Amino acid sequence: MDKSRRGVTLFEVMLTVGVLVLIAAISVPVISTMMANSRQTEARDFIQGALTQARSKAMEHGKPYRFEVTTSEYRIVPDDEEECEANELSGKKLPDNVCFCGSNTDGEQTSADSSWQTVATFLPNGTAEKDVEISFSVHNSAPTTLKLRAMTGAVTTAMLNTASSH
Repeated sequence: MDKSRRGVTLFEVMLTVGVLVLIAAISVPVISTMMANSRQTEARDFIQGALTQARSKAMEHGKPYRFEVTTSEYRIVPDDEEECEANELSGKKLPDNVCFCGSNTDGEQTSADSSWQTVATFLPNGTAEKDVEISFSVHNSAPTTLKLRAMTGAVTTAMLNTASSH
């Protein structure tokens, strides 16, 4: 009575599908968290690079340069309004679902386009006008804050602790 089977039962198929659904249900939140962290790290690198570029331009050209932001874009512009108007200035977008939040811009809007706010102004000697904190986050995740030290132009990163905000 040793008869070999040629197929699978409905129970075996349903059990296999159930295990696959369970694995997918567990892995989707983990993967989405990893993607959000990746976007936030990418944004941090973009912004740190842009701040460094603004500082370098100010030193290279011997005149102040501003780092400006909107909700999801940033740009580097000369502090001279006439030169800003002469050039077509477009912003660079942050990665998907990443936006600036709570940057201490003091509400200072300096461009003809009122949606741009100046966050930092770099001087020709490599310093900034003031210490600045720039915060950004991916939807539903802890914000990342970049701290710009005015005296040195150095940028450091700090993750905000969300456990204390509950």
